[in-house]
Amino acid sequence: MTSHTQMRAMIVKGIRQGMNGLLYGPPGVGKTQILRDAVAELGLTLKYFSAPTLDPWADLVGIPVPVTVQTACGPRSRLTFVRPADVEEAEVIIVDELNRGHPRTQNAVLEMVQFRTINGTPLPRLRAVFAAINPSDGGRHVHELDPAMIDRFDLHFDVRPEPDASYFVERRNLRPDVAAALVAWWVCDLTPELRTSVSPRRL
Repeated sequence: MTSHTQMRAMIVKGIRQGMNGLLYGPPGVGKTQILRDAVAELGLTLKYFSAPTLDPWADLVGIPVPVTVQTACGPRSRLTFVRPADVEEAEVIIVDELNRGHPRTQNAVLEMVQFRTINGTPLPRLRAVFAAINPSDGGRHVHELDPAMIDRFDLHFDVRPEPDASYFVERRNLRPDVAAALVAWWVCDLTPELRTSVSPRRL
């Protein structure tokens, strides 16, 4: 079983090598936090998106703006796309809940993963794209990802709903003995049904 700390170390190594990654697991198990911690460890510029609210045109491709350009035949009007500057500056992009996003959103993410471009325009600073998905069997408007999308990710991580004592020590400033006791209570004293209700995030 891979701990969150080990998973973060593998993600850090993957980002350094320019790999893209997909994390899957139920809500509340720490997928997004693992990714944020890995990017912070590297000191890279991060852009975070939540797929259900991501508008592929306004947030990624850009808003069309008419401009006048000089040509050999005189001035001509054309459209240019203006996108948020933080997308251009991002070294790592995280797309949360990717399998709750609209198909157009997923197509835009697929292009970034595959080519490091948006609508054919390169993102020269982009080093890696990571996404997190929830299981598709629990409702919540969650759908299966297209296998073509899944195959484009170099790294795949199955994040299990098991609390990690080191997380409570590092992120919540608990004493190591208290963190160990909390995890032991979750593992030893809760039934499988209760563990489903008490996710590691809720714990």
